[in-house]
Formats: sequence, C-alpha cells, structure tokens
Amino acid sequence: MKAFNLRAPDVIMDDAVAREIIIGLGLFKELDEERLAAKPMFRTVAFREYIRHEALWVLAGCCHGFEKEEDNGFFVATWPKDLYSRSVLSEAREEFARKAGLIKVQDESR
Repeated sequence: MKAFNLRAPDVIMDDAVAREIIIGLGLFKELDEERLAAKPMFRTVAFREYIRHEALWVLAGCCHGFEKEEDNGFFVATWPKDLYSRSVLSEAREEFARKAGLIKVQDESR
C-alpha cells in the first residue's frame, strides 16, 4: 500500500486523493459497488469505518446522485485515536448525512 501522510483530524474531499487512500485501505470495491447500485434519482452516501489503523479512526465515504457533479465522489475523514473515542465515527456519519439532507444513508463498519 502506498504510504499516505494522513493527518488528524482531517477531511480529504479531493476525489482522486480520497479514492487512492480508499483503494489502499481495501475499501474501494465495497464503496464503488454501493455507488453503482444506487438509483440515479436518490442522493446516497455510503460509509465505511476503518478501525485497524494504529493511530487514526478513518471514515471513508462515497457520495452519489447529487445535482452538482462536485458534490459526488469519494472522501476520507480522520481523527487521532488518542484524542477521540470510536463514537466520533458515528457522530461524523450523522453530521455528513444531516448536512447533505440525505434521503438514504447506508453504513457498515469494518
């Protein structure tokens, strides 16, 4: 896996960078399958938690079906484990969903 200089807390919204990180974490296939399965008329965000990183809580996601093309794509958010409990991941999912005004939210933890 390519080494990434992940900082925490951080949110990476650049689709290409986030996609590369998600691939490196082994989460891309699941998120991409969710994106491809989403109905075009629904705004959807699929989330995956990555808890195996030694120092960071990682939340990876994929947005699909939003009107503006720049609102679609992959993102990664990170928080240091020594400063945040695992509950930050569920809180972040809820915040992303609230801000996006989602119709449907899908999540799974790994």
